[in-house]
Amino acid sequence: MQQLLIVVGGDGASQFEQEVIDSALTLGAIVVAAAGNTYSNDVQYPASYDGVISVAAINSSDIKPNYSTYNGFVDVSAPGDGIYSTYYPSGYTSLTGTSMATPFVTGLVALVKSHFPHLNSLQLGEQVRVSCDNINSLNPSYTDLLGKGRINALKALTISSPSVRMIAYSVSDSGGGDNNGIFQPDETISIFATFKNYLSPTNAGATVTLTTSDSYVQIIDGSFPIGVLNTLATVDNNFSPFHVHINSNVPPSHEVVFKLLTSDGSYSDHQFFSILINPTFATHNINNIEVSLTNIGRIGFTDLYQTSGSGFIFGGDNQLFEGGLIIGYSPTKVVDVIRNDTCGYCQDNDFYSSQVYNMVYPGIISNQDGSTVFSDSAASPTNKIGLKVNMYSYVFTSPDDSNYIIIRYDIKNISGSDITGLYAGLFFDWDIVGNQTNYWSYNMTTFDVDLNLGYAWNSGNSNTMYCGARVLEGPAGYKGLVNNASISLNRSAKWNWLSSGVVTTDSIADIHFVISSGPHDIANDASKRIAFAILGGRNLLELQSSAEAALSKWILIKKLLDVEEKSINIPINFALKQNYPNPFNPITRIEYDLPIESKVNLRIFDILGREISTLVNKDQKAGAYSIEFDASHLSSGVYFYRIDVGTFSNTKKFILIR
Repeated sequence: MQQLLIVVGGDGASQFEQEVIDSALTLGAIVVAAAGNTYSNDVQYPASYDGVISVAAINSSDIKPNYSTYNGFVDVSAPGDGIYSTYYPSGYTSLTGTSMATPFVTGLVALVKSHFPHLNSLQLGEQVRVSCDNINSLNPSYTDLLGKGRINALKALTISSPSVRMIAYSVSDSGGGDNNGIFQPDETISIFATFKNYLSPTNAGATVTLTTSDSYVQIIDGSFPIGVLNTLATVDNNFSPFHVHINSNVPPSHEVVFKLLTSDGSYSDHQFFSILINPTFATHNINNIEVSLTNIGRIGFTDLYQTSGSGFIFGGDNQLFEGGLIIGYSPTKVVDVIRNDTCGYCQDNDFYSSQVYNMVYPGIISNQDGSTVFSDSAASPTNKIGLKVNMYSYVFTSPDDSNYIIIRYDIKNISGSDITGLYAGLFFDWDIVGNQTNYWSYNMTTFDVDLNLGYAWNSGNSNTMYCGARVLEGPAGYKGLVNNASISLNRSAKWNWLSSGVVTTDSIADIHFVISSGPHDIANDASKRIAFAILGGRNLLELQSSAEAALSKWILIKKLLDVEEKSINIPINFALKQNYPNPFNPITRIEYDLPIESKVNLRIFDILGREISTLVNKDQKAGAYSIEFDASHLSSGVYFYRIDVGTFSNTKKFILIR
């Protein structure tokens, strides 16, 4: 028997909940959810999960009331103002909201099911959706953001229409970029999409068109002829993908919203999706922890608004609000990228990087290696230390090593003078999930001196996850913090967090902690290697076991690094580095690393992919190489240089300005 599952909206999401919905759909259930009463276009869950019918509210004039959420995930709209309803404990009253609009849709789905018993769950939802009345003209500020329109019961029982939806897509920069999977300025990306028709067959002239209003991209190839597509059949554009060019001035971590327009005679439809362009972060996701790392030292998210990034997902939920690096050697000489006290959602932005956070899978050291380079050049002169940081991350998938990620910082002193007493630490605002309202206020944190391990847990939940961090290199410090009105977030306070030894807190509260390594002395132009493990555990014993495993793994990694560094500076990884200077006129230098003797092919291409020059095409011994490129014979523009060494290849772009 078909079941109807009615759920309400909220702003939290998890892969576990999506899997529950997928399972319910497989069993024949239909999931209908309120889009939310956010007065905005905020994305709400479960309404925005795949397979869910998301319902916005309208009034008796088919106009969106101010409270109703609107966005590209909304499927349909229904009356939500002044709906007479049962009311706890035993009465009736008039209520307003998207939760009042949702039962109308649920009831209509049930009616359609009784009339079309052969339709499956997704087909029933699509029959309700495609039969809606278009209300864009009555809501010009919300065009296509209230779903297909207002539900129409008569049409839902009588019309015969296609329903073409994109069910999967992938994006590649292999043809018009450097093939690193990161979509950057001046690249042309290809979008490969698969479409499914849930209802009546389409006609021969059916077409899908890719559109966007975003000024940072241009659509080059945006039309795909679907042709005749039978009920429940699929088709893809793999032989004729959409092509989109990314402008050179696109800002970092910019989300481009695209709209697909389907046309087939009297049938028209739309569907939104988005692609992140020029990202400043990458996400480790191959063991039990999913965590995003940015190119300037933040952990979890790119900012306090959690604009981009996965956070720190362990046990199916995000357990982290904010994380990031702090380095300092005095109350004023402190640089960091975590929150400050100048406003509610302000962060220091002392680190600068011109690079992305690069991921290699499989990696040289681990199953998934990550790396980036940044400096403290964005800090004010008062606070700037003069540092260049090479950051690395290592992820392993063996059972004993699946609950931690190692983060390594090679901190180089470029200040011009020796540095004494330097500390480096990680700040974490953990929000360990529990079954309470405001669950973060039930968190606790402490420090295990024997393991150099700081950790947090939810004190009011018996099934709590444990999350934390361990110092792997250098003397450890720890500061437990409580987020209340008395907490100070200035640089002097941050220096205290780093340098005051081990200070625990026994409060049950919204907690933070800082775990640090130091003090360290770094001569001018020298480097100091510091490492941490960030960890999760389903119980305290598992967390402690993972902390022990992380240290054992780090000892092995360090031995490998030490051996390689002592052997005539042979690099440990293949690498193609960014040229310098860049932009250039007319000479620039290209550097690359070979960990083993290899046949090297290094070539220059123009923006159309035509080979301009071959710089290297020979066997070379292991080592670090530098080669000068003279572009006197070329005109201004964007060019690419590519290295091919066995199975390793990499491409970077550079700009000639004459």
